[in-house]
Amino acid sequence: ESLDPPVPSLDDTQLSLIHEDRYSSRKDGVDYRVVERVYALFARQTGTLTLDGVKFRGRSGGNRDPFSSFFSNGFPSHQQPGRIIRAESKPVSLEILPIPQGFTGERWLPAKNLQIVENGIDSEMALAGSPITRRVMIIADGVMANHLPSIEQSMPSGLKLYPENPHLNDKPNRSGISSSLQQNLTLIATDPGTYTLPPIEIPWWNTETRRQEIARLPAKQISFMTNPSGMANQAQPSAAAQPSDQKLSAEKPISASPEPADDFPWMATLFGFAWLITVTAWWFSSRQKQPTKPVTMDQPSEERSSPTELESVLQKLADAYRARDEQAARDAWLQWALLNWPDNPPNNLSRLAGRCNTDLAMVVNALERAIYSPNSEISWSDYEILELIEAKDSSQSQDKADQNLLIPLNP
Repeated sequence: ESLDPPVPSLDDTQLSLIHEDRYSSRKDGVDYRVVERVYALFARQTGTLTLDGVKFRGRSGGNRDPFSSFFSNGFPSHQQPGRIIRAESKPVSLEILPIPQGFTGERWLPAKNLQIVENGIDSEMALAGSPITRRVMIIADGVMANHLPSIEQSMPSGLKLYPENPHLNDKPNRSGISSSLQQNLTLIATDPGTYTLPPIEIPWWNTETRRQEIARLPAKQISFMTNPSGMANQAQPSAAAQPSDQKLSAEKPISASPEPADDFPWMATLFGFAWLITVTAWWFSSRQKQPTKPVTMDQPSEERSSPTELESVLQKLADAYRARDEQAARDAWLQWALLNWPDNPPNNLSRLAGRCNTDLAMVVNALERAIYSPNSEISWSDYEILELIEAKDSSQSQDKADQNLLIPLNP
């Protein structure tokens, strides 16, 4: 038995099976087995598009169920086969309309719904020369991910943009198809200052209302401060590159009577050896006075906040999970991260997950996927958050105790 898909009459037409249901139904006292399939159709040519009828081929007799073999998942039936039955549905014709003249987008993008969201830049301050990542996601219904546009922007002078390859995802469902495009945009400022990121606008055609709409991320201002590490690295070459002729001529004594030329190299060599011995002795003396330091792992800052402050954040986190409030949970996680790493806090959920153990990272990643995939079925809130955090703190305490047993090494 077989059930052939419909065949479109126009070339360059994409037909994809996105959903299939198999169930039983009773009509007029007769039991039927039903196969329900949902196809996504994307036509690239205007005109009349005809879909041939769906063709079915099976057998009747035996157990009087012509669909039995079709539903048997490949297992042969021991019933005596009956006569062959062929059936075909009626063809369907559709009128493919041209792109409306009022559409102003450079790329034709019809959809039932389309939104654009972002994450990654949680602060309006950054360091010049250090990369920051802006994560942009396009979420749509009624269009496949390979039809969504990648993000292209022109940056102001002094700000460089490095876009990564977009990640595409299609999620078929009974009512159609949902899709998403996620793209990471790395920004690096070559000079300190305030830069304006231009808005991101995506014109699209709403197939429900039959009018153009624009999905938009507003312009964003980011101030890049001077990077202390970058300033230190730049200061050394600039000082070494200064001309030294004037300094040598100023320090060189002026003598009325010339001295023998052979005496100066000998005297310079002697003073050079004396200076080297003095510096070496001073270095050994200072090294003996310095205390030895054990080798430690990168841990959260020991300058933790007060217990009251930490308890308040943990309570917010627990309340957000009970209420299944994604944004409140995200804010609470970032506040918790700020208390644990005050000197260098992670500014988004991805970076926070990278600093957590396996269990906590799984929880944080689940929340992030739920935020950026609104139609997903991720159970992000089904975790005992406080127990996981307590287990993490206990593990870090044990790690710190183990590190204190290490033999101190001179750096």
